[in-house]
Amino acid sequence: MALLQCELYSETLIRDTQAVVILPQDRADVEVRGIVYFLHGRGQNAHSWMRYTCIERLCEEYRLAAVMPNVDRSFYTDMRYGSQYFTYVTEELPQICQRMFRIPDDPAKTYVMGLSMGGYGALKCALNYPERYAGAAAFSAMPDIRFRIGATEKDTMKYRELQGIFGMEPAPLENEDLYGLVDRLPADGPRTKLLMTCGTEDQLFPLNERFSAYLDEKGYAHEYWKWPGIHEWKFWDESLKKAMPFFFE
Repeated sequence: MALLQCELYSETLIRDTQAVVILPQDRADVEVRGIVYFLHGRGQNAHSWMRYTCIERLCEEYRLAAVMPNVDRSFYTDMRYGSQYFTYVTEELPQICQRMFRIPDDPAKTYVMGLSMGGYGALKCALNYPERYAGAAAFSAMPDIRFRIGATEKDTMKYRELQGIFGMEPAPLENEDLYGLVDRLPADGPRTKLLMTCGTEDQLFPLNERFSAYLDEKGYAHEYWKWPGIHEWKFWDESLKKAMPFFFE
């Protein structure tokens, strides 16, 4: 496998940004079975998946290309007072990958996986654009942005950060509220194959329980796996190992 650490210019973000890319080294002899966009959590960056999981070995085993973008602490959102990260991840970044790395634009081979804030991002991608993603995995996700806003103490750095993302009176738009997105999915439209995992001792466990139950209530078939664990890389590495055969075997 080839590991590429990229500095690239984004027209959407209007600045340089970073991405880490894993590719089969000999593309002539190895068919790429899929491309996976791996979304980091809040407080992490484009290198975090490489540092704390066995992602490179798994990509080699399953013949996958992987792209790990950097989105700062944006919740994968087109910020009210900041950069347009959701547009970058869903629109511009795939185009860059097609041009630079000859990764085909094939929804049947395109996947998105994320943890914590990135789990929210993965669900957001799949529910906004189910026709673009064959599969999505959300590990220890933050599925309820309204809860996160309401639970954040005002006059703190984290609340000011949410104001920059969601407005001075923070509130998600229609394409940012996962519950609303589930409600608006056409009954006969495409559905991304969906996997959720969460540790039973994770502080986000009740929110994942509730969102999975809501998906069941709305008839969205999905897998939701839970086992003892907290909000940490040990659990997310284990989730990644379980997700690979679920999607690619």
